Amino acid sequence: MTRRPLSLVLVALALLRAPAARAGVPDRVAASIDATSGAPWDLAPGPDALALVFVDTEAGLLGTLDLRSWEVETVSACSGAMGVAFWDDGSEVHVYTGCGDGSVATTTLVDGHLGSVETAFEVGDGAVLGVVGDGSLLYVLTDPDDGSYPTLHSVDPDGGTVDGVGGFPVTTSSSGFEDIALSGGTAFVLHGGDNLSKVTLSSGSLASESGSLSSLEGRDLVISSTGGSILAGGGSTVARFNTGDNGWDLQITSGDGLSEVDALGLLEQDGMLAVADEGLHSTLWFTWDSSTGVTGNIVQDELPWPTTDTAVTEMAVVLDDYLVAGTEDGSLWVATDRPWVDITATDPTVAGAGDTVEVRFTSDTDGTFELRLGTDSDDGGTLLSEGSVTAGETVEAQVGVDSDWVEGDNQLRVVVKDGTGLAGHDATVVSVDNPPGAVSLSESSVGIADGYLTLSLTAPDDADIATVTVYLSTVEFSAADWPEGGPEYEGPDDIAAPIEVSVSPAESIEVELSPLTNGTLYYIAARATDSGGLEGPMSDVVTGTPEETLSAAELAGEAGGFCGMSGAASGLLAGLGGLLAVGRRRRRGATSAVGVLSGLALLSLAPSARAAQSDAAAAADATTRGAAAADSGLADPAAGDAHALDGTAGDSAGGDSAGDDSAGDDSAGDDSAGDDSAGDDTVDADWLPTVEELVPDEGKVVPRAGVELRFGPMWFAEDNAIAQVLGDGGHNILWLEGGPTFWRVFQVSAGAGFYRKKGTLLTESGVASTQSDLLYAVPVTANLGLRLDLLDEQPFVPYASVGADYWLWRESWETDNSGGHAGIGGGKAGVHFAAGGQVLLDIFEPSRADTTQARLGIVDSYLTVEWRRQVVGVFSDGLDLSNDQLSVGVRVHTR
Repeated sequence: MTRRPLSLVLVALALLRAPAARAGVPDRVAASIDATSGAPWDLAPGPDALALVFVDTEAGLLGTLDLRSWEVETVSACSGAMGVAFWDDGSEVHVYTGCGDGSVATTTLVDGHLGSVETAFEVGDGAVLGVVGDGSLLYVLTDPDDGSYPTLHSVDPDGGTVDGVGGFPVTTSSSGFEDIALSGGTAFVLHGGDNLSKVTLSSGSLASESGSLSSLEGRDLVISSTGGSILAGGGSTVARFNTGDNGWDLQITSGDGLSEVDALGLLEQDGMLAVADEGLHSTLWFTWDSSTGVTGNIVQDELPWPTTDTAVTEMAVVLDDYLVAGTEDGSLWVATDRPWVDITATDPTVAGAGDTVEVRFTSDTDGTFELRLGTDSDDGGTLLSEGSVTAGETVEAQVGVDSDWVEGDNQLRVVVKDGTGLAGHDATVVSVDNPPGAVSLSESSVGIADGYLTLSLTAPDDADIATVTVYLSTVEFSAADWPEGGPEYEGPDDIAAPIEVSVSPAESIEVELSPLTNGTLYYIAARATDSGGLEGPMSDVVTGTPEETLSAAELAGEAGGFCGMSGAASGLLAGLGGLLAVGRRRRRGATSAVGVLSGLALLSLAPSARAAQSDAAAAADATTRGAAAADSGLADPAAGDAHALDGTAGDSAGGDSAGDDSAGDDSAGDDSAGDDSAGDDTVDADWLPTVEELVPDEGKVVPRAGVELRFGPMWFAEDNAIAQVLGDGGHNILWLEGGPTFWRVFQVSAGAGFYRKKGTLLTESGVASTQSDLLYAVPVTANLGLRLDLLDEQPFVPYASVGADYWLWRESWETDNSGGHAGIGGGKAGVHFAAGGQVLLDIFEPSRADTTQARLGIVDSYLTVEWRRQVVGVFSDGLDLSNDQLSVGVRVHTR
């Protein structure tokens, strides 16, 4: 490249010039890059410093100059594209540009590359002249269709709200448009000449330039990053706008060497202003003071243009000290004082592990080079190669593809340093395409089901993985037989195999192999393929045999339906009914009640209702006889006298008060004629509490009703069909029960529960299948219990109970891997007996207990623990729901 001879003016000024260019100031146009068919405008460095974004208004394009590889990409934007603004929504960077139809288009900027463009919102006030942003809002300048002055609109890019800020839109103070920029909450619009509009963004207030500067033909506006220096250039003048008085301060004129200013660029870190001058076909450098914002007027250096046939449209400083200029012929000039590196060839551009990649490049400066992998900086990544370089000579660097390279794109960066340590760079991309890894299969990967198999696997984690192909056959094969591809299906089934499944890296999938024949042995393997069509190795070959599967109900021979109660269950219910009937007859003495409860406790000791069904029936019959005797007013001495249960309002603890002999009732001490009082048959048992001891003093609040909520595990016998199919563990049940308590010792309650357990069906060979199975039940229960709450504020209350149960149940299972289901349900009767203890919680916080009683009527609250044995379903064939339970919960008593 040859320099253009200096003009006579510049020769005259050479004597006044500084003796040497300052370090870091570009001293040559190192490259002229073809960018677009039209002129690049509105050059804007991206927030990630990886690309310079620009528009081509004539062609309607958005473009980027990659600041790593110095390559240009363009995307179609819209007709009359004008302006570039960025907005970061927290997850990605959006780029906005205005359009000739009054809309604003947008795309994304990811890793220095633009996505596809779409319309973001409509401003609808004539063609868009420019777009700028301050990080929260966009400001769009339009040329109104009615011929009025350019108008500035505010836009919320998040919701697309136009002019939602007070004071907007703002009609500027002059016609015409050359440039727009933001600084310090203010928008500056350069209209041409010395006309400038100043808009305060918070209020929309407008001001314009004061005075005039006729030599200024403003074409370009540049503002320092701090906002302290606002410079405009055009004609033969560079001027500084004074925000204090809105006037112009003359900085550089024709007397200082300017002819026809096209554009300005501010190299802040070096304190230099670049002025592109079409009349001189050069870029001139002047000093700039960052503290005052004032420029010098002595030319520090001249940067000749590579051609005199074009003009500069706009300039931008990138990577701190590279100066990029757009030109009217569609080129981008890159000026620098660093070594310029040009990668001329990369071979191959697609490689695999173990391949050798050759990178050929040149430098326009002598120095040393480093070839680095996977970095956007001059000293990052992995150093692959290094050596010396001679200006203008091609260097060939060869490197091997090893484990440092990643699947997919790998960036190679060539860095050349000159003798002073200044570094220049270029970059290229090599795509690594290795065959994907092997799919790992084992015998546990195969799930057995009725008429089908499932294959569970995880795809290799290669970045470009595309598919996994599953091979299936009834004829044995091995991975060694198939270095590529795999066998076609051979067998009796109408199945489309091999089966190809699209996958993502490291994705776990389950493949159904269906329909298959039960009892037939199948051989299965898989291999992965990447997006480039490369196949990975075949997996190990595994086997599977479909089998008929069984639910718990099927394993137990359950026919379904609702079974009636028989044996002990019906007898116990009859006993409960009889006892409740006896409760309507008030009798004296406590021993009868205790005797009845003792009889019920003996019933609960039966170890198995299946083995003792006849005994349970006899007990139920005895209970029935006791109830009949109670109804006739007679007590059965053999079964124990029935204690009088008083439900009359006003009676304390359900019994008659001492001395009360109204309506023919027998008092505790009265043995009137014709009355067979409880005292006649009293058993001599001093250890039992008397009625006086059980009935509290008059006026004391006595619990009459209780409710409790419990939850806990339950266990089935090992040979139970439920345990065999659904497993031994994980069975839990929730209970809600409640009922009245009489005389502090005798309670009657009812309740319901909920049980749910999910598992898988069992194969005929006794192993778990992959077909899901769900069993759930709602048991209802009636209980009769002995609760020894003998003292006020008794801290621990033991209890025992027996009861009858009816379990409503249903089992539902998967018939295939596509959502098909079958099921069966019904009802099962049974009995239970239970024992437990209750810890009084009131003693821990008495004051809170008193408050709860006053506000909610809760007299006592307990922590309750209960063991229960259920005998359910043994009275009929099929599913046996018998189990043991241990539950914990809370019980409360009300008045």
